[in-house]
Amino acid sequence: MQYYIANRYCLLGTSGIDGTDLLPAPTKPAVTNVSAYIAMRDALLSQPKDTAWVVATGTLTNLAILFATFPEVAEHVRGVSIMGGAIGGGFSSVPISQKRGDESRVGNITPWAEFNIYCDPESAESIFSSPVLAPKTTLVTVDLTHQVLATKTVQSRILGVKGEAGEKQDPTVLRQILHALLMFFAGTYDTVFGISAGPPLHDPLAVAILLSNLNDQAKTATNLKEQLIFDDTNGTRYDVSIHTDGLHHCVEGADLQGEIGRTFVKPCPAGAKGVTIPQSVDVDKFWKTIYDCLDRADQWNLERTRTT
Repeated sequence: MQYYIANRYCLLGTSGIDGTDLLPAPTKPAVTNVSAYIAMRDALLSQPKDTAWVVATGTLTNLAILFATFPEVAEHVRGVSIMGGAIGGGFSSVPISQKRGDESRVGNITPWAEFNIYCDPESAESIFSSPVLAPKTTLVTVDLTHQVLATKTVQSRILGVKGEAGEKQDPTVLRQILHALLMFFAGTYDTVFGISAGPPLHDPLAVAILLSNLNDQAKTATNLKEQLIFDDTNGTRYDVSIHTDGLHHCVEGADLQGEIGRTFVKPCPAGAKGVTIPQSVDVDKFWKTIYDCLDRADQWNLERTRTT
């Protein structure tokens, strides 16, 4: 599957992670003796009830099939964190596009839709409309991710530059990979959306939900240096629906596309259950968490090489 947007620029490259040739080769062969859905079910059900989270950072097809085939998994998991969707209309403090004349844009693949939801809107709708899953679901939209930019300062810190004096270490392979990916994204986001300060970070924010105030388990985690803070507007929850009418843009005739894949939200009545959609995050704390993860990964990789 290729990550094309409407004007044919490719945000993440044809592989989805273009920009580096340093990715390591797999050390183990692919698992082929069991269905992925069975494997996901077994892994989640092997955890105590109400503890496991599912983080989805792509199209929701597999997740929807998992929950539809094994509804007991939906009952069993504690939470679902999804990177996807675009709301617009002033939902957050930043526009999706900073190009002149494009400030009212909502989505990143069409003027109305975000890529992950657009690719399979029916699967997304099945999750957001589920009375079991919706109250467990946190949706990280591009309205939030476009607030978290990998600026030049962040890029330097990822390479290992620390402090105002510019204390520098030789970057590990991991840091080189991440920096190269960010540089690729920076070019495409500048070209497509006019975002020149640095590319937004998407998927890690969906993972970061598990380390934040939106996960009660994080409050008691002894190995968490600092809890992340997402603003969910004083506990506001939302009814979420996905527009499923229309044809994808590969079909000739833009008038046939409509608003397919568009995310619509409506605040629930006070105290009612619904989807959590944070509107902002403590950006500085988020990047500190990323730096801490990199430091830990570097240390683990170093210790691993010493024992092999």
